Amino acid sequence: MSDMRTPEAISANAPAARGSGHILQFATFRLNSETFGISILQVQEIQLPQPVTPVPKAPGHILGLISLRGQIVTLIDLRRRLRMDTQEPIPHPYHVVVKTAGIVACFEVGEIGDVIDVPEGEFRPAPDSVRAVDKRFLEGVYLMKKGVLSVLRVDEVLSGS
Repeated sequence: MSDMRTPEAISANAPAARGSGHILQFATFRLNSETFGISILQVQEIQLPQPVTPVPKAPGHILGLISLRGQIVTLIDLRRRLRMDTQEPIPHPYHVVVKTAGIVACFEVGEIGDVIDVPEGEFRPAPDSVRAVDKRFLEGVYLMKKGVLSVLRVDEVLSGS
């Protein structure tokens, strides 16, 4: 039995937006050479980098804390959290502020892409061959004309953060 959720379960749990015609919408961004997406319902905003206050003894993927209009938010190095290569710094990072289950956090990412519409029937569980990222962090994949969109399970990324 697979632990991947079906598109119906994704929609029922609200991490992916549904519109007329059962379209899922994802905000996209790049980390290293991979394209990732997060449901637009979980993206609060996208910002240029903010001043960061380091947190002593925090896990390695926690970059620190930022102030978001007076709210203190944890900044997560998404590459480290996903166990991706971090040898090269992100030249022009962005901060993607996410909200799920009442938790607000911020992911440091590379290039920001577009919001894309994915027909619900074309959204698939991540195959076993996916090795760039720990599969527990993936909701599923969508095959695009130029590559693969890997959709993140924001709640899983934030667990243990």
